[in-house]
Amino acid sequence: MFRLIYLTFWSKPRMSHEVEHHIHESPVSMTIPLVVLAVMSLFAGFLGFPQSLARLVGIHGETNRFEAYLAPVFAKEARVFAKEEPGQLAAGTKEEEKSSGTEYLLMFLSVGAAAFGWYMAGRSYREADKGYIEPINALSPPVYNTLLNKYYVDEGYDYVFTGRRKLGGVRLGAMGLGEASSWFDANVIDGAVNASGWLTRFVASISSWWDEWIIDGIGVNGPAILARMLSYPARLLEWGLVQWYALVMTAGLLGFVFYYVYH
Repeated sequence: MFRLIYLTFWSKPRMSHEVEHHIHESPVSMTIPLVVLAVMSLFAGFLGFPQSLARLVGIHGETNRFEAYLAPVFAKEARVFAKEEPGQLAAGTKEEEKSSGTEYLLMFLSVGAAAFGWYMAGRSYREADKGYIEPINALSPPVYNTLLNKYYVDEGYDYVFTGRRKLGGVRLGAMGLGEASSWFDANVIDGAVNASGWLTRFVASISSWWDEWIIDGIGVNGPAILARMLSYPARLLEWGLVQWYALVMTAGLLGFVFYYVYH
């Protein structure tokens, strides 16, 4: 937090002149709500003012109003605790009385950590300029890059879950599953459908050829063609003229006579 405060408000500008020229204060519609929230944040902590600090300044009674507000939520657990053995109740009360020292220690450590962070931020970022290099970057670039990239959580999420980044040549996550499903649909499902269609057309072509050339050609049209071919010699002998029939009969009689006379 203190790093952001120093880099934003107290250090030298690090942007280009063109960007710096366009910087302006936020409008009132944004500034006033921020001021109200800042003022409320200064006094909101007093709603949960710990009793251990209140006793130090001579204030007794209920000071943690937030805890009192949530008391009905834990009323059932309080009734169960009251029904327990007296020894357990006394032990719980004794433990509660001894918790003030631990509470003071935790308060001191938290405030000390905040103060130390403030000091280190001021020492490191007060004079930050355009060519500024983060101290941790100069000390350990891998650690700095890890922190800068937020422990690579977003990258890992993109690799494993969303699939927006490829792991080598493979895309995992939802997008990878989508691509795999698309490939499976295009190559396996559609391939099987297209293969079935091709096989159906192939069998239909063979069936059509068989029906046209074997069934119709040989079985049906073949006898008709043969009968037509054999009918031509017979039609030469049947002109429909009596004179032609008489000539044929005469030629036949002459043939018989010639056969019996000269045989």
